[in-house]
Amino acid sequence: MKYSQEFSKVAQFIKEKNNILLAVHEHPDGDALGSMIAMFSLLHKFRDKKVVMFSKDPVPPHLAFLPYSERITSQRSEFIPDLFLGFDYGDFLRLGVDYNSLGGSVIVTFDHHPPFRQRGDVLIIDTSASSTCEIVYNFIQETGYEISPRMATALLTGIFTDTGGFTHVNTSVRTLRAAGDLLRYGVSMQNLHRHTFSRKSPETLRVWGYVLKDILWDSDVGMTYVAISLDRFRELGSYLDDFEGIVNIINTPPDIRFSLLLIEHKHGVIKGSLRSEPFQGVDVSNIARALGGGGHKYAAGFERSGETLENVLKYVKEVAGSV
Repeated sequence: MKYSQEFSKVAQFIKEKNNILLAVHEHPDGDALGSMIAMFSLLHKFRDKKVVMFSKDPVPPHLAFLPYSERITSQRSEFIPDLFLGFDYGDFLRLGVDYNSLGGSVIVTFDHHPPFRQRGDVLIIDTSASSTCEIVYNFIQETGYEISPRMATALLTGIFTDTGGFTHVNTSVRTLRAAGDLLRYGVSMQNLHRHTFSRKSPETLRVWGYVLKDILWDSDVGMTYVAISLDRFRELGSYLDDFEGIVNIINTPPDIRFSLLLIEHKHGVIKGSLRSEPFQGVDVSNIARALGGGGHKYAAGFERSGETLENVLKYVKEVAGSV
């Protein structure tokens, strides 16, 4: 199997190390949290080990149902690991962990983002996987660890959300086989769907309503887009989590090449999300990288500081014209 040697190395590190730090990218999603929590659930069985889950940003409310989510901390205090596992991050800077603070730790990466700025003594990067959770599932299967209902819930959440409910192009036969196997452990797909896709608060629906009525179209670039200013962001009383999934909706009109959502969520700090599909013929990760971000061919993002919405939008259009 692909990565068999790497999986074996990681399994050996888990046996040897006693202080283990797990971390996910900023603004964590279902795949990042699911993969980290599944690994925590596995490690939690070893009573002689101290395991800490770290996230720079809090767990989004709609993912608080995940097992062990209450144990995720944004404070490392004085914890010095001898094994560090990073999940689903693409760029080490997105973890919010000072690389130099890890000292002599063994560093392992599980990721399905294209190779970019990941770090590690062991790099397990599989861009053909639907999600990092699918990779972690393969690791558990390959190394013979037992899957628990909690692990299955976490893993299936990541697979389900990163495939858009098994509708995105990254859904493969391997993905469906993994999902089918995880269902054997009693995971409720109905409950999972309710938490991740259907559970929208009145406040979130108001945000969606504003965004959907304000979609703009640039026919020269072939792009639908919405730009949310800081004043509007505050006026709506919104959080970044409220916008989860909107960029996929604004990518549905016919005859467009890709979609863009820009949100100024802090003064001068703009988060950009890009989506496309194979038939649209645009690799949005090229656009994201040109703006300092990254991601997948059809789902990518970036964050810019010290710029205006107008300038970022102008730059996206310029880059998009050449891809």
